[in-house]
Amino acid sequence: MAETTADDLFGRLRPLRTLRPDLQNRLANRARVQELLAGQPIRAEHESGWLVYVISGKVSVFGGGSPQIISAGTARACDPLFAPERPQDYATTLGPCLILRVDRHAASLGASAAGYEINDVHLSETESSIFHQVYAATVKGELTLPNIPDVAVRVQKAAADEKINAHQLARIVQMDMAIAGGLIHTVNSPLYRGSKHIGNVRDAIVRLGLDTTRRIVTTMAIRRVFKARMATLKKRLFRLWDRSVNVSALCYVIARRCGSFDPELAMLAGLLHHVGVVPILDYVSGQELELTDDALETLIHRLHPMVGEMVVNYWGLGPEIAVAVRESDHWFRNPDEGADYCDIVIVAELYQHIAANPGDSMLHFDDVPAYLRLGLGLPERQAGPALIHEARDEIDSILRLLKGF
Repeated sequence: MAETTADDLFGRLRPLRTLRPDLQNRLANRARVQELLAGQPIRAEHESGWLVYVISGKVSVFGGGSPQIISAGTARACDPLFAPERPQDYATTLGPCLILRVDRHAASLGASAAGYEINDVHLSETESSIFHQVYAATVKGELTLPNIPDVAVRVQKAAADEKINAHQLARIVQMDMAIAGGLIHTVNSPLYRGSKHIGNVRDAIVRLGLDTTRRIVTTMAIRRVFKARMATLKKRLFRLWDRSVNVSALCYVIARRCGSFDPELAMLAGLLHHVGVVPILDYVSGQELELTDDALETLIHRLHPMVGEMVVNYWGLGPEIAVAVRESDHWFRNPDEGADYCDIVIVAELYQHIAANPGDSMLHFDDVPAYLRLGLGLPERQAGPALIHEARDEIDSILRLLKGF
C-alpha cells in the first residue's frame, strides 16, 4: 500500500487513527488490499490476525442478530468488520469490494503505545464492566501483589551489605534447599562451570560472585510466583511461564553478545516482562469473574504493563527491570537514550513472535528501533540475528536450567 493511503484512510479508521503518523505509515506499507467479487464470504475465524475494513463497496455482516450492511465511507466502516470476541461472525460481499487487512498485533501494540482510551476496546457490556472494575482496582492499589519468595528477599538484602562474605550468604541460601540445589546445579552448568566441579553453596557463590548469585537466586525463586487457584488459569500461567523462560534465555545470549549489559539482569528482565499478568489472573480468579478468552486477553494486554511495574517496584528490583516491564510491548519504542534492557526484551519477544508465526508477520527485525540500537548487524528478514542461531546450544542450556527450577 502506498504511504498516501495512511493519510487518506488511517486518519479515519479506528483504532489506527490514534497512532502517530510514522506508525500509521509503517502499518500502511505492510497492509494488504484484496479485491473481492460479489457473494464472496469473509469469516472472522480466518481473520484473527488482522483488522479487516471495507474500503470500497458493501458487505453484509452476520452475527449477533439481524444482518448488518456496511458501506465503505460510512461511520460503521471506520471500525473493523469483526470484533475479536466474536469469532463466529462472518460477512458476504454485496458486489465488487476492496478489503483492507492490517496486522492486528502490530496495530494493537502501536495503539497501546499511543495510549488510546480503554473505551475503544471491543467488549460486551458485561465484559466492559469487568474491565473497568479491574482497571479501577489497579489504579487504587487494590490488587493483591505477589510476594517475592523469602529467600530472594534475604539474599537481595545480604548481597547489598558490603561486609557480607560468601560463607554468610551461603548460610542464607541453604535455608531453602531447592534454591541451594539449583545454585549448585547452575554453577556446574556449561554457562558457569570451570575446571573444578563445585559441590557446595559457598564455593558456588565464590565462583559466581555476589551480584550474579543474587540475580540467579531471584530468577529461581520467581517460578513460585507463577501460580493460580483455578485450573483454567493454571494452564494459562504455565504457558506464560514457558514463554517467559524462552524470552529470558534469548535475553541472556543477546546481552552477552552486546557486551555492555549484565546477562543475568537481562535474563531477569525477560523472565519478568509479563509478570503483571499474575495479579490480574489472581484477581479474576478471586472475584470469580467470568470472561471469554478474548475478553481476558484484552484485559491482560491493556493492564499488565501497569500492574507489572507495580510488582517489580514492590519487590525493589530497580529501574532497568521496571522500564522493561512497562515498555517491552511497545515494539516501535524509540527513546532518546541509547540501548537498554528493554530493547533486549523487545528483540527477544520479536524473535519469539516471528518464530511462532513464520511468514505471517509484517514486522521485521530491522523495522524495530530496539534492534538497530543494539547494533546486532543485518538480520535475515525473518530468520533474525545470526547470534541467536549461533548460540542455540547456550540457549538450550539456559532453558534446561530455568525449566528445571
